Amino acid sequence: MKKNIVLGLLVLITFQLISLIYNKGIKKIDAQTAYVVKELELDTDRLSADMLERNEYFYISSVCLKVLDLQSMIQMNQTEETEMITMQKEEVYTALSAMQMDDGDIHMLLQIAAAEAGTEDVIGKALVLCVIKNRIESEEFPNTVREVIYQCKNGTYQFSPVKNEAYENAEVTADCYEALELVLSGWDESQGAVYFCTPAAAGKWHEHHLRFLFEHGNHRFYKKVK
Repeated sequence: MKKNIVLGLLVLITFQLISLIYNKGIKKIDAQTAYVVKELELDTDRLSADMLERNEYFYISSVCLKVLDLQSMIQMNQTEETEMITMQKEEVYTALSAMQMDDGDIHMLLQIAAAEAGTEDVIGKALVLCVIKNRIESEEFPNTVREVIYQCKNGTYQFSPVKNEAYENAEVTADCYEALELVLSGWDESQGAVYFCTPAAAGKWHEHHLRFLFEHGNHRFYKKVK
């Protein structure tokens, strides 16, 4: 009977732990957190049914302490992420102010980085922003952030997330701010790219009208053939 109660409590605690992680929006557990979870699994393996029954109160208390420790680490990670975004936001606003860009430009650049390169690293996001910058500086494209991002030619949006809610709903992370700050500081390894797409989307139009430059992450970058 006691063993069933203990096992039931352990199952309940496990589900509470999983719920806690997802409810907090944690998509990636660091090495220290993973170690805590591994310890819980090892503890269960080490204790036989007889030992578990004799030490049920000690073991449940130990599990509860580890759950609290895990919760503390999750909250700490969230705080660090928030502080990082706040610091980077201030730096980006300072740089944009010097370049005479307004809040709307900031919002659009961060959203397009998140929407088009949400799964890419900082460099991948920065390269997408470089494409926006290169288009603004080119005579063949509009000359403002808004016009470039929302450009629609022959019924086709130049940046596909803009045509649906994916653009506005994309989650702006610390990486997006870091990428924007990187580009504003003068970094540019785009080689003048004004187009990008996934390898799967690359087709005959790209081959006939564009010159392939390089590939980074899940994007291939191009410029127009002169």
